[in-house]
Amino acid sequence: MVILAGDGKVLKGSAREGRTALSFLSVFFHELALTVAQVDQAGRHEAKGMQDLLPTLTTLFGNGWLVTLDAAYTERELTTRIDEAGGAYLVPLKNNTRSLKEWAMFAFTYPAHDHVVDVERRSGEIWERRTSVITGAQVPDDIKEGLCGVQTLIRREHQVTSRDGTQRVEVRYAVSSRLLTAQEAER
Repeated sequence: MVILAGDGKVLKGSAREGRTALSFLSVFFHELALTVAQVDQAGRHEAKGMQDLLPTLTTLFGNGWLVTLDAAYTERELTTRIDEAGGAYLVPLKNNTRSLKEWAMFAFTYPAHDHVVDVERRSGEIWERRTSVITGAQVPDDIKEGLCGVQTLIRREHQVTSRDGTQRVEVRYAVSSRLLTAQEAER
């Protein structure tokens, strides 16, 4: 599977003397560390720019690609277009999709059968990441109705323990139209 990352950025310092800032949407191919597609957003919402890039992604990668996107892209129209283009997506559930995020939180109040734990020591801190997935029929219908083709619901918990023993915990939720194991979702 080809894994891509899509994101929009504004060119710093480009908004001068009444001009609109230059804003581009880029798609990055992880395996080659290469930007494979880029489009000027021309003042449009990022999801509209991504839709313009879908034919290029299908031409380059066929039907075997997955694009990771940020919360700005978590919408039904775009996820439907990605599915129709033969690709797959992985998008976060944040406060811009509050009801979907709430359904995800509720779904994970029950134990997930597939999870993986990864521990890393970094600059004197211990980073423990726990990734769990719910797949197929176990994904709440409201999430499936909110976004096209949802196959996997993901919960990722980061617990960071600093040198002095203090801990901070952050939990994130995401969905994918690809059927993923916890190990694949973590990767």
